[in-house]
Amino acid sequence: MGALSSADRRAAVSDFPPLALLQAVVDMSDDAIFTCDIAGRVTAWSATAERLFGSQAGDVLGTSFSALFAPHLRHEMETVIAIVVAGDPIRHFETEVVRPDGMPAPLSLSMCLLVDAGGSPVGSLVIGYLSSVWPPWLIGRPGHASVAFALWLAAGLIFLLVIAELIRIRSQRGAALEQSRTEELRRRASEERMRMARDLHDVVAHNIAVINVQANTALHLMDRQPERARTA
Repeated sequence: MGALSSADRRAAVSDFPPLALLQAVVDMSDDAIFTCDIAGRVTAWSATAERLFGSQAGDVLGTSFSALFAPHLRHEMETVIAIVVAGDPIRHFETEVVRPDGMPAPLSLSMCLLVDAGGSPVGSLVIGYLSSVWPPWLIGRPGHASVAFALWLAAGLIFLLVIAELIRIRSQRGAALEQSRTEELRRRASEERMRMARDLHDVVAHNIAVINVQANTALHLMDRQPERARTA
């Protein structure tokens, strides 16, 4: 199949209804994309938003946007919506939502104002993505699976830490044993040198004593018995 010309590509794109094309782009995005009206009620909810927030579109549409977040953050989100409605966009706002299964999901949100053809504000566009170290496929699991996997992962990390600690202890014990062996060999070598020094001292002292006796005997016999002095 040959490459399409520019005219053919424009014709192919024009065959798609604009809203259907936009919906396909939104659903293929890895970011959660949804819209709210001026009152802060959710009016559109993408497939990725369903996965990240853990709520189906039918359960969210028409509800308050701030209800998606942790209770202690809802007043803050209402203030954020008011800022956006006033015309000031919000970029990379760090917050936290609470999924229906109770699992928190840290998110980074960017929001801007939506206006109609006449320039009047009609709502806000919200784009959010995960800002935690947990991968999206983990946050997107059912509640019990997410908890079980998190516990399994924690147990795995603890197991690795225990193995690392055991290896460290074994290494320290091996080093201490090797040092003890070295010190024992040094002690034995020192004792052997001391024993040899004592034996040598005894032999030399004995020989000197014998020489001394023989010399004294020779001196004593020199005048009286010269012949015997030579043999002494």
